[in-house]
Amino acid sequence: MRKLLCCLLALVCSTWQMNAQYGLEQETVITHDGSVAGIPEGYVTYRLYVTTENASDYLNALTGVPGDPGTETIISSSEGFWNAPVGNEAIGGNISSILLNLPGFENLAYDTWVTLGSENDAGAPIDFSPGYDDSSFNAGNELVMNGASAGGSGALLFNVPIDPNGIAGGDLRVLIGQFTMPGTATLSATVTARIFANGDNSTPIDVVLELEGNDIEGCTDDTACNYNPDATEDDGSCEFAATNADCNGDCLDGF
Repeated sequence: MRKLLCCLLALVCSTWQMNAQYGLEQETVITHDGSVAGIPEGYVTYRLYVTTENASDYLNALTGVPGDPGTETIISSSEGFWNAPVGNEAIGGNISSILLNLPGFENLAYDTWVTLGSENDAGAPIDFSPGYDDSSFNAGNELVMNGASAGGSGALLFNVPIDPNGIAGGDLRVLIGQFTMPGTATLSATVTARIFANGDNSTPIDVVLELEGNDIEGCTDDTACNYNPDATEDDGSCEFAATNADCNGDCLDGF
């Protein structure tokens, strides 16, 4: 309880910034082909990251400050989110690492959740602030964290001051969520992130970050075997047929 109170107190004593050195990055994990039980063909699983300036920057919380509508954290899909039927959690850091490795639970790896770096319960515990009701989000609706929705605080916090999963590292980013939804849907996010620059918790920084629309990663070269006409961003995955052969490896007529 003492650690939680310290974290909540830190929400008050911080510096607010809207700063280009921090941002949101959306990554396509997989476009589903119907082979994973329970996930319709054409659905897409995305991951969302807070990007940072320094490798040692630490993501402490996603927040919603009471009485200030400009500091909400809201993540939504225009067509709703998909959740695993068994073992699902609103927080990725609470997903059972045991279930993830059991036969029959393959779709749990694509559950929709938010987090602070962890993607299963092998990391440090993460929890919403006392009084927050995550049932709506866990049923496929948007995540809303603000003072009204979370018993007066609305912050998603680590239960310990510093956890390695919250440190940006060499790729300068920290995972904040995974979202599975129809491929035709749009992922939108307004995220208020509490960051300790270079791990220094004496001067926490709150930044408001925005994500609008989906960048669909894939092969954008229409001469490639795996050309994706829906892709808006080339991810370097293009595959081409061998000389004098088609995409199946069969020789072309005349060769």
